[in-house]
Amino acid sequence: WDAYSAPFSYSPAAASAVGTTPSLFVPVAVNDSQEMVGNEDTGAHGYMTVADGTFVALGLHPYDINNAHLAVGSDTDTGGGEVYNLATSETTPLGSYRAIKINNASPAQILDDGNQLWNYDSTNSLYRPSSIPDYLPDSSWSSPSFTALNDNGALVGTATYTPTGTTDPIAAGSHGVLLLPAKVSWITSG
Repeated sequence: WDAYSAPFSYSPAAASAVGTTPSLFVPVAVNDSQEMVGNEDTGAHGYMTVADGTFVALGLHPYDINNAHLAVGSDTDTGGGEVYNLATSETTPLGSYRAIKINNASPAQILDDGNQLWNYDSTNSLYRPSSIPDYLPDSSWSSPSFTALNDNGALVGTATYTPTGTTDPIAAGSHGVLLLPAKVSWITSG
């Protein structure tokens, strides 16, 4: 691993272009091009660093970034989910929950903290949500909380299991879960 000796490079010209200079940039995610998203140490502003080391103000509190230069997070005023497109400098609202993860699928999928998976609808040029609890295998599973998403659309998190009988092989309580896109595989641990 190579360590950076300085926190991050800073370009006064770029900072004046975005209007605000981060006093201390606190990164939260990085993509394969080493572009980072993060917040000012005060939490007041969200930023993205780009390849030349400059900062771009996002207008959202970022949580993740993918290789297509899309950052996801929450609106600084409403707290609702948003996706920021670096190529177009456009921000698209996603709903009332924070957007917490975005993958590198084409088109990208976005996970929010309200257990919704957002898929891009290219016909209408917008993201459409689907409720992740609808994909649980049966009513024995409840209270899901999914926290991560990979490039194949697999989701991980936790869910609570209520046994259906005395010989049920799965113990009652909260379990780690993996939900695969085909809806045919459900793996638990714990």
